[in-house]
Amino acid sequence: MVVNALIENLSKSNKDDLHKTLNASTILCEFAENESFFQILTQPEVVRNIVNVVISTDANSQNQSYALNFLTQIITQYCEQDISFFKNRKEETLDTIMDYFPDLCYNALLILRGGNTQATYVN
Repeated sequence: MVVNALIENLSKSNKDDLHKTLNASTILCEFAENESFFQILTQPEVVRNIVNVVISTDANSQNQSYALNFLTQIITQYCEQDISFFKNRKEETLDTIMDYFPDLCYNALLILRGGNTQATYVN
């Protein structure tokens, strides 16, 4: 519940309280470095929730960079996690992230382009 509430503070439901965003981002990034919390953060439903927050571009413009930073930190932790509990779950979590790979790439391109969503894109 705590992790979901913190992720909710990074979502589009928090449009005007930057203080909540900063606190949630800081706490979640610290959780990513803790073995016990990293297990929680890499559960498929939590990863889906994080990715959904990251890919909600214009609706979540205030919090998006913080959510993206948090997701990046989780992915970075994959390289550093050699603990036995993680080896069994690594593939499952990676598969969950890969399900959203096209959305994440599209979102990254929008960020690099400067958020110009008025242009016509051809798939």
